[in-house]
Amino acid sequence: MDTARARRFIEPMDADSIELFHYRGADYYHPVNLSQTCHVLLATFVRTGEDIYLARAERYMQKLMSLCHEADGASWAPYEMLYAVHSYSANRLDPPWYSGMAQCEIRTVQSRLYELTGNTEYLDSARKLFRALLVLQGTGDRWVARIDTTGYYWIEEYPLDDRPAQTLNGFVTALFGVYEYYLASHDPQALEVWELALTTLKAYLPDFHRNGQSSLYCLGHRHEANPGYHKLHISQMRDLHRLTGDSFFLMMAEVFESFQP
Repeated sequence: MDTARARRFIEPMDADSIELFHYRGADYYHPVNLSQTCHVLLATFVRTGEDIYLARAERYMQKLMSLCHEADGASWAPYEMLYAVHSYSANRLDPPWYSGMAQCEIRTVQSRLYELTGNTEYLDSARKLFRALLVLQGTGDRWVARIDTTGYYWIEEYPLDDRPAQTLNGFVTALFGVYEYYLASHDPQALEVWELALTTLKAYLPDFHRNGQSSLYCLGHRHEANPGYHKLHISQMRDLHRLTGDSFFLMMAEVFESFQP
């Protein structure tokens, strides 16, 4: 982890020195960006033992928790900007919209904060965020998870109603958040979601591979992964192999690795 990044404050910021995301002429809170900054701060705290990094991570998390609202028996972290996936107007997400990846990134940080501080507020909030993964498309006013036409469970980074993106890196990142939450909570429903999502990956990962080409970024729109995302896919497959012991994920990492852009 980059200690220099943990020490740096990036403009724009709000009055509490929480970093904002500048997008199309306005400033917004970006749940994934804030969560990833928390990861850096917590890793730096663990490495250095300097409380300033833990305190800043907690301040960021308090902001994230204050932004969430409850509905359909779950907690939801909103994006407040209009966003079009791949810049296509047909893939428009109107605010507030919600991301399965963001929900799980926040929950990962909360699980780690709970383990570091023992503060049950973080675990209680993580439970509420997790419940969003049980509110399937078509069962509530908002969703980040769905069952596809063949019965497989997906966590969607971009929950488009008409043409779900099936974004690989976002799905796997969300799955890592489920794993971290399960370790902290021992919630049996988290284990069930983990196993359902692994089953989906084993069914669909071959579809993301293209012989002699970069892997697909998403199945729904069949966008090619850029070199950075292609390498991330390989790394994620190796991490899944490490966590599960399932040789399928190592095999898929090697298949993806056969092409280096």
